[in-house]
Amino acid sequence: MATVTISAVSYTTYISVADALVYLAASPRAASWVAASADARGQWLVEATRMINRQAWSGTPTQAYPSVQALAWPRDGVTGVTDGTTPQAILDACSELAATLIDDQSTLLATSAGKNVQRVDAGKGVGVTFFGPTSDTAGRFPTIVQELVGQYLATASATAGVPVAGGTSNESSFADCDDDFSFSGAP
Repeated sequence: MATVTISAVSYTTYISVADALVYLAASPRAASWVAASADARGQWLVEATRMINRQAWSGTPTQAYPSVQALAWPRDGVTGVTDGTTPQAILDACSELAATLIDDQSTLLATSAGKNVQRVDAGKGVGVTFFGPTSDTAGRFPTIVQELVGQYLATASATAGVPVAGGTSNESSFADCDDDFSFSGAP
């Protein structure tokens, strides 16, 4: 946890403005981050922290949240994470999200970062082909943030890179049709 002060008011965030600068220094977005005022950088880190906190995470907060523990992390009972710690990926995600928000505030209003429809075929083999699953939980985050935090989310469908069962069915509930209707899922 870090503290960000904006106009003499302190806020708890996952990462400090200085540490976010170190993380973002190698990013092409470093120029936007550096060009923003100290208050703006702090505001976007606070907003990124709030957005991250609103997710449904695996495990349970280490202490009572929000009465004792100010943020949703650290947590206990998360696979691959030592109880009572916050993974570096959460801190990195906060930096990435704040940098994204500085460049494009529309992320605040987005309900999804993308769609999972790859192809719609209205020809003889009518069907829809999907990419991997999407989730309303993490879908509004940029891909890089989803990749960083996906493994820690409570719902498996929100995890980046989840294997998806798929296939084709030549069965149709349209008994009077001679066309071959099929559904294709992600490989």
